[in-house]
Amino acid sequence: MKKLLALGLLLAAIAAVVPAHSSTAVGFAFNGTASLPTFPCVPGGCTGTFTGTARGVLENGNSTNAPMTASFTYSENNCDWGVASGSGSINGVPFTFAWNRTGNFLRSSGFYGPHFLSFAAAFTTTPAVPPGCLPGSLPGPVTWNLKGAAWGSISVNAHASTR
Repeated sequence: MKKLLALGLLLAAIAAVVPAHSSTAVGFAFNGTASLPTFPCVPGGCTGTFTGTARGVLENGNSTNAPMTASFTYSENNCDWGVASGSGSINGVPFTFAWNRTGNFLRSSGFYGPHFLSFAAAFTTTPAVPPGCLPGSLPGPVTWNLKGAAWGSISVNAHASTR
């Protein structure tokens, strides 16, 4: 509950800072479902998917319920922390990312169109205790129900010119 409250405060702060109409900044909330077929997973050995929606100031304008999909490769050495990287699209605009997970919280960075992007998300897990996290159990499939926020602005490299 404290994580979701902190996430709500983060969303409010982003809404106050990101202009409603801007061609140089993005800020949006997102939610959806990530499927991890094997959890925990040996380093670099597993691929997952995400399907959800984004709402807010996006690369191609303001949007409500823009489709958001991604695929990623993840390493979950144990049930307490993990890493992943991948790519996807929001309303047809590509993005890339890499995340660090601690417990049920993700911190990430990447690119969305020409924007450097940061995001944070909290999630619940189905089943509540993943199969591979019980003593003596084997890894198994899990679903993460994510809610998060992302923010970014045009990167320096996006405006680089050749001379």
